[in-house]
Amino acid sequence: FNCATLGASTSHGSLTNVFTNGEDGWMNNGSLSDGDRCVFQAGFDYQNATTHLDTIGYVGIENTGNASDFGNLSQARRGTTSSNDSTRGLFVGGEPSATSGSNRIDYVTIQTTGNATDFGDYTYNVRSPASTSDATITIVSGGRWAGSSATMYNTYCGYITIQTPGNASSFGNLQNARRGHMMSSDGTYAVTWGGRESGTPGYAD
Repeated sequence: FNCATLGASTSHGSLTNVFTNGEDGWMNNGSLSDGDRCVFQAGFDYQNATTHLDTIGYVGIENTGNASDFGNLSQARRGTTSSNDSTRGLFVGGEPSATSGSNRIDYVTIQTTGNATDFGDYTYNVRSPASTSDATITIVSGGRWAGSSATMYNTYCGYITIQTPGNASSFGNLQNARRGHMMSSDGTYAVTWGGRESGTPGYAD
């Protein structure tokens, strides 16, 4: 898309160079950009429903072309959330299997390809949270508890200082527990919307 011009999308390329073994990748809340390069985490292989992926790929935003391999996460998982500042990208939480979650925080240097490095731990094992950044801290919100309370959605929000490796800290709470929602920031305020809640109909507005 050209963000300044309304209209239909145009093909940029494909994921062919990243998925070289026939995987059918599912990107789930795992992409980030420094304005020049988009880095994404491909978390699941639908052709083999038991296979979670650790693949990280990237594309240059201004130049069309296929994606290229960036490296690997420290743990194969899907349903991560991601955020970044101008140089560093974070991948938080996720689902390493159908019945478990992860508290891992990985980081990459956006302009330097290579495997992700362990950053620290989130405050609990979380699946499908949302996140946003003011270019100094990342706020992570909601998600789904994983483990003994795997069916519960969460109101919890944590924060991470992007340039300081370490564990996440508590920030506050959402008004409603949810997962699979969206989150965005203008650098001062952060907003979140949508997602899935407990109960019927089970979708938040």
